[in-house]
Amino acid sequence: MGVRRIAGCGILLAIIAAFALFGQATLTPRPQALAEAAKLPQANIRVDSNLVLVPVSVCDPMNRPVTGLEKEHFKVLDDKVEQTITHFAMDDEPLAVGLVFDISGSMGNKLRRSRAAAAAFFRTANPEDEFFLVEFNDQPKLVVPLSRDYEEIQNELTFAQSKGRTALLDAIFLALHEMKNTKMQRKALLIISDGGDNCSRYTEGEVRNRVRESDVLIYAMGIFEPDGSRGRSPGGAT
Repeated sequence: MGVRRIAGCGILLAIIAAFALFGQATLTPRPQALAEAAKLPQANIRVDSNLVLVPVSVCDPMNRPVTGLEKEHFKVLDDKVEQTITHFAMDDEPLAVGLVFDISGSMGNKLRRSRAAAAAFFRTANPEDEFFLVEFNDQPKLVVPLSRDYEEIQNELTFAQSKGRTALLDAIFLALHEMKNTKMQRKALLIISDGGDNCSRYTEGEVRNRVRESDVLIYAMGIFEPDGSRGRSPGGAT
């Protein structure tokens, strides 16, 4: 019996000693618990903002492009409420250009200056621009269809010879027809001639109506003699 009592006391002391050690221990959270806490959903803030791109081109009363404009020169209204313009940039948007080139007899020795004028224009070209060439004398001819290779046009102009009469209006009509093959939004015809149509089937009124329908800008470059005249062709026709 005494042995049992001593054994019982030993067990009790062992239990008390265990609790004493537990009370002095420091508990450290396991790293896994910290990682799980980091995975908890975080608060997000979402803000919706509509940015509208408004392409603009400005021309004067003579239909010539106006440059040098800044953001403060524009106002954008939505239901008569002025909107804030957050970004403003001048972009060189690609365009399609049809070169309408006069090779009639009256051009004669003016062809050299005409070629130089065309070359100066091509030096300002955008790599994404498209071009085509219509040459005309008695009748117009599409020499180079719509392409980005303006060097091909310059090569053709090198061998152009002046002869015949001047079907200028017919050449413009043909160029407007070729312009239908482009997907560019900006389209223009550049006419290099000394003027003086005397051989066209189409009338000025018919061409003017076609121009309105096509939404194509037309720029003309006159090549004249030093005294301002057109000169005369070798055969006497002007």
